[in-house]
Amino acid sequence: MSNVKWNMSLVDLGEFERLTEISPYNLINNVNRYAAIMLKDLNVEGLRMLITQGVGLKYCVPIALSRLKKDILAEGDFYPGDLFMAVADLNEWEELTNEKKIFLEIILENKIAILDNKLDSRLNVQFQTLITNS
Repeated sequence: MSNVKWNMSLVDLGEFERLTEISPYNLINNVNRYAAIMLKDLNVEGLRMLITQGVGLKYCVPIALSRLKKDILAEGDFYPGDLFMAVADLNEWEELTNEKKIFLEIILENKIAILDNKLDSRLNVQFQTLITNS
């Protein structure tokens, strides 16, 4: 990610084709809006939404991980830890092997906060096993 231009959006990077018309669905409009924001300006909710919709993962996941390193309970619009859960729910880990290693380190470093906030019960089996066996 060192060669990413932080002053570019996912639209600029060719990761998302922006809709020119407003959709009747708020989710689509929000993803459209967040994909047009410069990477350096994406907030937690924007990252959470783009990740849950599978948009620009090769850019959004590393940014989310850097936020989670600072605050495991980084909160978008739903609840403390919703960004953590968006990353944990990813199915695309095969394409993000380095990011998966970083995420596993974040889990281990924040085990107490994860357990205290009952986020572990919502993790998939792979990540639950990591917490219970460490």
